[in-house]
Amino acid sequence: LIVLSMIFVLVLVGCEKANLPEESIAETTTTASMTTIQTTVATTTTTEPTTTTTQTTIKTTTATRKAVEFEDVQKTFYAINEGTIRLEPYDDAKIEGRMKVGDAIFVLGKGDNGWNKVKIGDNIRFVWYENLSSKKPTTTKKPTAAPDKVSTSSKGYSIVTKNGITYVDGVLVVNKTYSLPSSYYIGGLTSECDKAYDKLKAAAAKAGNNIYISSGFRSYSTQEGLYNRYVSTYGKAEADRFSARPGYSEHQTGLAIDLNGVSDSFGATKEGKWVAAHCHEYGFILRYPKGKEAQTGYMYEPWHIRYVGVDVATKIYNSGLCLEEYYGITSQYS
Repeated sequence: LIVLSMIFVLVLVGCEKANLPEESIAETTTTASMTTIQTTVATTTTTEPTTTTTQTTIKTTTATRKAVEFEDVQKTFYAINEGTIRLEPYDDAKIEGRMKVGDAIFVLGKGDNGWNKVKIGDNIRFVWYENLSSKKPTTTKKPTAAPDKVSTSSKGYSIVTKNGITYVDGVLVVNKTYSLPSSYYIGGLTSECDKAYDKLKAAAAKAGNNIYISSGFRSYSTQEGLYNRYVSTYGKAEADRFSARPGYSEHQTGLAIDLNGVSDSFGATKEGKWVAAHCHEYGFILRYPKGKEAQTGYMYEPWHIRYVGVDVATKIYNSGLCLEEYYGITSQYS
């Protein structure tokens, strides 16, 4: 009996020792799991500085514009064009609206990049310096009566000049051959042109394009100042290729619009391509197409559109011709 009791005790002790490795494995597994969790937390923590660094880089990239310095002015000027009113003094800044010709604008300072700081109501805004003048625009004057001149174009269209204003088949035409009197002043885009532009802009926006007016109506005196500056900088022959002499500018009609950036590169943008393909649907034509300088008298201007009405614009667009070719008229200074 004593021997059997001793054997039973030894068996029990052996079983207890046999259970020890299982508890050790469980502890090791738990420890390993905790280590894994701690490692994951540590890894997550290390990504936070990276995120912060990325955000800092984005902020730095946004603030790349050159600061504009303003010369103190503190004087009232007058809008001579329907120029844009922007929230910041940069060409690509958000547009809040457009001035009306004759609006009194209080200029606080003149920016060294051409954008003037102005006060409109209680707000500080920015407008382009060429759209302002110290002289208030004159009121509309009736052109002096003159005998009508009637002739026919090489394609059989009637050319009628009334009081110094020329119409070809009923369409007002201004180019190097046909001018306007210095007294012709309408003060802005015609209402018909303005409404057509609003439809064009809405359609462009719907197609994902942002178009805006850089220049609309220009008076005779405004064009005179622009042209003379170009002549003094580039010479008369070169200036005549891209700037109209006073009285010969389509902008004086209130039917012409310069869009977005006034640059050849506009034609290659998605906005420029869309305008070239669709502006006729709203009554506009691309007035100075590529390769037509000999006919229009002006170099390629993808930004310059002219309102002629949907019917005429569609006919000219489908013909593949410029306005001069379509009507069979010239564009040459006498």
